[in-house]
Amino acid sequence: MIIKGTFYDVDNNKIDLEINSVQSEEGTLIIGEDGLWFDGESPIVIEQDSDSTFDHIIKTSCEINLHITKPLNLSLYAYGKRSVTVTVRKNDSIIFFGYVEPNTYQQGFAYPIEELTINAIDALSTLQYDNFMDITVKNYETQKYAADSKSFKQIIVELFKGVRNDMSGFKILYTPKWDVNPSSALT
Repeated sequence: MIIKGTFYDVDNNKIDLEINSVQSEEGTLIIGEDGLWFDGESPIVIEQDSDSTFDHIIKTSCEINLHITKPLNLSLYAYGKRSVTVTVRKNDSIIFFGYVEPNTYQQGFAYPIEELTINAIDALSTLQYDNFMDITVKNYETQKYAADSKSFKQIIVELFKGVRNDMSGFKILYTPKWDVNPSSALT
């Protein structure tokens, strides 16, 4: 399912939204035509999360506020951390690319016009849902006794492999040629 929409902000900038759910092939819904439209007050809110000036990683989130006038079969339930993509463009330049937060969106069913809020996070923020080295409750003891020391570089490279694989359809501007072999650092 693809949900698309366009609106103009107060400065007459064209804002395009596209939500793409890879697990559903139910067609395309156009915001403004198919029983849903943007909230007039704050349709899209993009925020950067920074606790202090010394933060090294700044996470970005996007809140999409819509109104619904009829029952829709929306397949926005994100079963995985990178299963529903969100792209926001301002004058044809991407200002946010991310994913719907897994297992979250809010929609009521009591009134003729309902509000729908969709929360999206950037690719870096999806790492909080990763399970490093596939450690689970079942294999924790085995992994603990087989543990080996790893460098910070090895951990980061391992974490970003998943992000790189999930974003394989997008052009990567810079891909460092990291050698993950710790013995090569000694030579």
